[in-house]
Amino acid sequence: MISDDATCRSFSSRWLGPSFWAPACRRRGGVAILCSDRFRNNVSVWQKDSDGRVLSILVTLNDIKLNLVNVYTPTYPTERKTFFQSLHSFFFPNSELILGGDFNCYDSLLDKMGGTARIDKSLSDLKSSCALRDAWRLKHPRERHFTWFNHNRTIASRLDSFLISRSLCGQISACKIWPCLRSDHDFVILDIELSGLLKHGPGVWKINNSLLEDEHFRSSIEDLIDTFISFRHVFSSTKELWDALKDDIKLVTVNFSRRRSRERAREKVLLTNRLIALKNRLALGLRSDAQEILVLEASLRAIYDKELEGSKIRSRVKWLEEGELPSRYFFSLERQRHERTLVSSVFNSEGLEVSSLPEIIEVHEIYYDNLFANEEMDLAVQNELLSHVSSRLPEARRASCEGSLTLAEASEALKLSNRNRTPGPDGLSLEFYLTFWSRLGPLLVDTFNECLTEGVLCDSMKASVTRLVHKKDDRRLLKNWRPISLLNVDYKICSKAISLRLASVLECIVNPDQTCSVPGRSISSNVILLRDCLNYIEQTDETGILISLDQEKAFDRVNRSFMLRLLEHFGFGPSFVNCIRTLYNGANMRILVNDFLSRPVLLRRGVRQGDALSPLLYVLCVEVLACKIRASENIKGFLLPGARGLQFKVAQYADDTTAIVKDYRSLVCLFEAISLYERGTGAKLNLSKTKAMWLGAWKNCRDEPLGLTWVRKVKILGVVFGVENTERENWEPRLSKLDKSLSLWRSRSLSLLGKVLILNILGLSKLLFLSRFMQPPKWVVDKVNNLIWPFLWGSRVETVARRTILCPPLKGGLGLKDFVCQGKAARLAAFVKSLTDSSYMAYHKSVMLHFPEEVYKFVGVADIAPHLLNALGPDKVSAVQFLRNGRVRVTTKTTAYRDELLRGSSFRYGDIEVPVSAADALFLPVYVRDLPYEVPDADVVSVFKAFGVVLSIRPCYFKNFPSVANGTRVLQMSFTDPLPSSLHVASCPVRVWHPGQPASCSVCREPGHLPRDCPYSGLCLKCQSPGHKARNCPSSTSTSAPSSVVPASPASTPEPTPEPLPPSTPAPSPVPSSTPVPPPVVPTSASTPVPPVPPPVVSTSASIPVPSVPVTSVPSTSVLSVLVSSPTVQSPVTSASSFQIPVFPVSTDVPLEEGEIPMLAELSEAGASSSKSVRSSNAPRAIDYKKLVRLVLPKVKPGSVSSNVKKLCLSLVKAHRLNVSEDECSRIADSVCSKS
Repeated sequence: MISDDATCRSFSSRWLGPSFWAPACRRRGGVAILCSDRFRNNVSVWQKDSDGRVLSILVTLNDIKLNLVNVYTPTYPTERKTFFQSLHSFFFPNSELILGGDFNCYDSLLDKMGGTARIDKSLSDLKSSCALRDAWRLKHPRERHFTWFNHNRTIASRLDSFLISRSLCGQISACKIWPCLRSDHDFVILDIELSGLLKHGPGVWKINNSLLEDEHFRSSIEDLIDTFISFRHVFSSTKELWDALKDDIKLVTVNFSRRRSRERAREKVLLTNRLIALKNRLALGLRSDAQEILVLEASLRAIYDKELEGSKIRSRVKWLEEGELPSRYFFSLERQRHERTLVSSVFNSEGLEVSSLPEIIEVHEIYYDNLFANEEMDLAVQNELLSHVSSRLPEARRASCEGSLTLAEASEALKLSNRNRTPGPDGLSLEFYLTFWSRLGPLLVDTFNECLTEGVLCDSMKASVTRLVHKKDDRRLLKNWRPISLLNVDYKICSKAISLRLASVLECIVNPDQTCSVPGRSISSNVILLRDCLNYIEQTDETGILISLDQEKAFDRVNRSFMLRLLEHFGFGPSFVNCIRTLYNGANMRILVNDFLSRPVLLRRGVRQGDALSPLLYVLCVEVLACKIRASENIKGFLLPGARGLQFKVAQYADDTTAIVKDYRSLVCLFEAISLYERGTGAKLNLSKTKAMWLGAWKNCRDEPLGLTWVRKVKILGVVFGVENTERENWEPRLSKLDKSLSLWRSRSLSLLGKVLILNILGLSKLLFLSRFMQPPKWVVDKVNNLIWPFLWGSRVETVARRTILCPPLKGGLGLKDFVCQGKAARLAAFVKSLTDSSYMAYHKSVMLHFPEEVYKFVGVADIAPHLLNALGPDKVSAVQFLRNGRVRVTTKTTAYRDELLRGSSFRYGDIEVPVSAADALFLPVYVRDLPYEVPDADVVSVFKAFGVVLSIRPCYFKNFPSVANGTRVLQMSFTDPLPSSLHVASCPVRVWHPGQPASCSVCREPGHLPRDCPYSGLCLKCQSPGHKARNCPSSTSTSAPSSVVPASPASTPEPTPEPLPPSTPAPSPVPSSTPVPPPVVPTSASTPVPPVPPPVVSTSASIPVPSVPVTSVPSTSVLSVLVSSPTVQSPVTSASSFQIPVFPVSTDVPLEEGEIPMLAELSEAGASSSKSVRSSNAPRAIDYKKLVRLVLPKVKPGSVSSNVKKLCLSLVKAHRLNVSEDECSRIADSVCSKS
């Protein structure tokens, strides 16, 4: 053990080469790094800890920086975890790391023999966060060797190892374990060949945004800009002035940065020397300088922290907490970004692997020269493809895309651009333009408009740097790297302004199947539609084939000539087309390979990834493929249920294209359409990555036609779909990413609020996207809780209740989002959005204008329409419909304009203020059949107004004979009450149908049940009486309703003289002599008073038990029938003033009690008087009235209060959904209570 400086000096004197020591201050510790005497390289800096457990040196070997770190890790797990978390402070940035020593732990069961195995997760976290690899395990993947044994050799572990950067993995010559006779630990020997190690270049210069906070720097840049503007006349063009100005800005910035760096270095040296001197004085016992020492240490600490702030910037972290110190998180992210862009070897065009830097750069140049080389297209094929594109830009929308760039547009583009992004080759950031926009803005707009006039950009705008990012699969294949263009910010501002113009009109020409980059559309629509289609096919066992198409280098293979031709075909004007042509004229790029720049590569085709305009242009190009697929009758898609023939054939999100076809023939035709698209546009399908899947009844099919990759599960738009359970495939990768992400964030010194912010915005966002489409199972929720709560508290102990943490800050919580509730809300929001998606209905974009009726007295629709369209703006509306009663329905093209109309609450039309309201009601077509042609529209509308708002009515015509009507009327209505399936219009029975109509009973005309389940089934449809059918109804041959009273026996009962009718009762109509009128039944005893007999009416089959009325004598053969109702309706067509609603009749099966008959007669009169305003064709209301009487009578007790009976009536009306008004309920209650 090396425990003091004297021992270190003693050992160092005996070692011939350079040596570095970190003595231990306690019993355990002490590490050293010894270099060979042949070592002639420079050790620029080294550092150690105070406990003798860490020693780190930075060595430069042939322009390659190596960070060698020797560690002796604590044995206790808690101390070891803290040690690993603080180890990052000893790593030097921008260097290759070799970390070796005694780790006193292991992270694999292969490294343990005997005893109890305890895997240390903190070691795995260290390797993951710093992108390190175990050198010995790389060479011996499955072998079991150990570096430590106990005294009797029963327990062993591999505790000593080397962890190296990924870039060094390919340079390992050997790694072996060698016995050591003087220690209980064996040697670990690592041989690395550094001659083949690729070094990194200088990269691309970028402005340090911290300079923008320096007042002196801002002043010098402003003076420079003013000087160039004042000498504007010296330059031959504005483009030349712009390029020269940017060159001088870079020169001034570099000089200022160097000068400031020298000043800071000088200050640091002075402070360090002063601190050393004061500490020496302190060692001599002079303690008067103690306060100054503290001040000097604080100043030096601030300088070091400022230097380490660069790791935050280089790590590209989006979320930073104020005052947070640089930590392992930033260093690890910086190192990971460095590793992702490293290219160690590639395959050339002949399939040979090359690994030297010049060869790697040359392979890149050749590959991208070929990729962006222009190809001749088949014009005939292009013409055929364009023939299927029917969308055209309206003239008004076309004009909005024309014209020169304005300063307002450029300013808006600057505000909407993303900040903290890597700038282009000129190194000027977006923040730089924001700082000096008042001076640079007008000059940039003039420069770009001059470029548009000349048809070519200035040299700096043409240039770009392409950074390669590995996607997946073999890193040696260049097709597995995504090129990202780093464009100059001045170009991006101009391109963004043009893209805003294009985005505003994209909705007019791109089908709703495409959801990328179109305002108002979302990727969720694609996923939900695909999920529901697959579920429906699975449940119904239909047949189908799903195809997920993969385009090879989709953005890079766009043919420019076809793209410009397509823009003209869509209807874009010459100014806009010229603008797009100028942006790509002469464009070139230089590839950044291991921070070295290649020669310029001319971009003859493709749209650049990283440009705001690129996805919009690509969407227009790939729309041609979708149009071809949709137009092909040979491609049979999935027939959407209830969509009136609409098929799901294709759905797109940028280059992610998914198709569902019905059969094999459609599959063949689909790929024929794709082949045609390739020949016309230069696109190329990547068959090796195109996936196909049998669906429904074919899911177990084993055929694999067309050379496609046939799977049972496929990942589309980030979600795994399949004919098998995909729960694990969807959730487990996201949970794993969440776990790794939180492991990195644990090393940051975050407050509780900072942790909540990370969990809300970054942590759970990995899961919430999937939660929009599927409910997370219980095991997922449990796993999420096991991750987020220990992360929040730093341990398993939760000091505050979870429900409190979930509360908003104003209620004492921290505002942590509830994952379960947030998932439910996301799914509900997706469901609501699918109901109002503009792809399928436009009601959320419609408003209703309510014109006063007097307007139509002086002018007609033909006079109003032109002025109204000009006032609304024809480029802002999709449709204007003139409806009845002064209503005009306006469908806008955007929700923004619809909201603008609603905010005003009225619309000025000349001198008239026209009220505006939202057209939120669902207007459906209602088809009226079996109606004579001669019946006026007004009679039809008068009947249907009882069930809702009738907006319009029109007749239907035969398809092949448009001048001949078929008698059917079509009404546009919104419903307030259920609409029965049969009604009477002008005394004629008609059938009624509308989309989504529920089952309706033809007996009682109420929706919700069929005739076989109707309580009134078995009644005569004409007189509502039991015992006969409508064809045998006596009322069909008589103008008055016959009584159904059974006459008494003639032998026992003489025929009395009928009593006169009460004054309030209308006299019955004359009865033809052919129809005998049965006499009423009267008591035989003269001593018994005879109650007045109510008028005879039509009875129904349903009956109410009524107590008997005492009589003196009634023959046993006679049956007492007392019918209580309103007078019979004489004709199907009766005026509203004479129409009577019959109340429910009383069955004669049970004798009546005294006083019951007058009470029911009173109810009959009340029902008759209350129904005078009801139309004769509204038969369901009459039936409802009878229902209510039937329900109320058995429930009323003697002495009941009228108000209570009325409440009972209202509750029964609501419970049974009866069509009875409140006034009618009041009359029934008054009658019942007055007679009870």
